Amino acid sequence: MNKYLKYFSGTLVGLMLSTSAFAAAEYAVVLKTLSNPFWVDMKKGIEDEAKTLGVSVDIFASPSEGDFQSQLQLFKDLSNKNYKGIAFAPLSSVNLVMPVARAWKKGIYLVNLDEKIDMDNLKKAGGNVEAFVTTDNVAVGAKGASFIIDKLGAEGGEVAIIEGKAGNASGEARRNGATEAFKKQARSSLSPASLPTGTALKHWMSPLTCCNVIRILKRSIARMTRWQWVLLRQSQTPEKREKCWSSVQMAFRKPAKWWKPDK
Repeated sequence: MNKYLKYFSGTLVGLMLSTSAFAAAEYAVVLKTLSNPFWVDMKKGIEDEAKTLGVSVDIFASPSEGDFQSQLQLFKDLSNKNYKGIAFAPLSSVNLVMPVARAWKKGIYLVNLDEKIDMDNLKKAGGNVEAFVTTDNVAVGAKGASFIIDKLGAEGGEVAIIEGKAGNASGEARRNGATEAFKKQARSSLSPASLPTGTALKHWMSPLTCCNVIRILKRSIARMTRWQWVLLRQSQTPEKREKCWSSVQMAFRKPAKWWKPDK
C-alpha cells in the first residue's frame, strides 16, 4: 500500500479515537465499495492502523458505487447500533445528508471520508461532522494533466479525459482540474471520449487489466486521426508493466513513443 493510503487510513482511525482515549469503544467505517482496488487498500490500511492502536473497527461497503439505496440503508442501520464513531465515504454529496444529521443529533462522532458531504444541506438538517479526511481532487486532476502535457512536449497532441462514473463529485473535480490545465496551454486539444455506462462500469469497476483498458481506449478514439493517450495502470511490478507494454504494442501497432514502462 502506498504512503498516501497509509497516512489517509491512519489519520482516519486517529480522528475517530479522539472521542475517548481511555474507553473501550466500537467504531464503524462505511466505504464506497470493495469492488475498486483503491477501497480494498483503504480497508487494509484501516485494519492495520486499528490493530496497531489496539481497537476494533467494523468496516462496511456498498455492493457498488452506484447503489445509493444500499448505502443509505446501511448507514441508517449502523447509526441505530452502539457505535461511538462512524466514518463514512458518501457515494454522492447528498445521499447521506438526512441519516448523518440524525446520527449527529444522537451524539455519534462523525468523520467524512473522501467525497465531501453537502455541508449546507447537512447544517440545515441540524447535523454536522467532527472532521474531514478528504483530497483536493481539482489539484489531483491538474497534476495528472500536467504529467501528460510534459510527456507530449512541444509537439503537443489530442488528449481525451475519461471521467469515470457520472455524478461522482470526486471524478467531476478531477475532470475539472485536468480540463483547466489542458486549456491553459495551447499545445494540446481535448477530444470527446465517452462510453456507455454499462460498458464503463464493467471494465473500470471490476478488477482492472491493461488489455481491457486498451480495448476501451481503442474503440473510443478510433475516429481520431492524431491522438495521444495515457494508460492508468494498476501494475505494481516490473514484470506486469512489461507485459502491459507488450499488450500496448500489439493493440496499437504504433504506440505513443513517450510512454515506457518503469524499470
